[in-house]
Amino acid sequence: MDFSDLDTSLKVTLPNVTLYSNWLYNNRAEISRAENRSNYITSRIGFVESNRGAIISFLKKTGLVTSSLEVSPLAILIAKEELTYRELCLIHLSKESLFLNGKPKVNLITLLSAYIREKDQQGYNLNELRNLNMSFHEIEGNKNSNSRTDYIMTILEGTDLFVHQDRIDDGVISLTPKTKPIINYFADRLIENCEEPLNSAKRFDFFSSLEGGVFSILYLLAELI
Repeated sequence: MDFSDLDTSLKVTLPNVTLYSNWLYNNRAEISRAENRSNYITSRIGFVESNRGAIISFLKKTGLVTSSLEVSPLAILIAKEELTYRELCLIHLSKESLFLNGKPKVNLITLLSAYIREKDQQGYNLNELRNLNMSFHEIEGNKNSNSRTDYIMTILEGTDLFVHQDRIDDGVISLTPKTKPIINYFADRLIENCEEPLNSAKRFDFFSSLEGGVFSILYLLAELI
């Protein structure tokens, strides 16, 4: 695969994450010296003409680069094959927060897990999960959700905790035999997360860092995931 085959729709696919992280890692010195990192990246790996910022947005949202377009610690770990795509998706979900009156209330992986365990269904329509923040009384009221639902649905697929028919953003997902232990694990605890709502730059830096979320407990999850 090369960059001409890249999906720049901002969907988180394993080939995209792997391709970008390896390219970023191998070219990190040139990127750091570039006067305009955004132009340097898009001029070398291409972009969709109608959406010139698609690649840069993808890199920031996946945590592969920092807000200043430096190669992130996450990208380096993936490029070195020291972090799996599945772990990346779990980390990302654990860093997503839902806020009530400006205060972090619960991280998304806890919310998803509690909802799934409570419903205890064979399958889950993804429209239910998209509107999850309307389903829990703890976060009703004047709230500000930063979940970016379509993007999150693709991240959810990447955890490999579910099976689905057709596309994950318009179908029904079901639990796999290996899902229930990790769902129960997350449903019972809030994962360490950011302490305050973040602006865009701080948010991208938080997602690209090796802090917060499930990083501190990945070794405990090894047998579950």
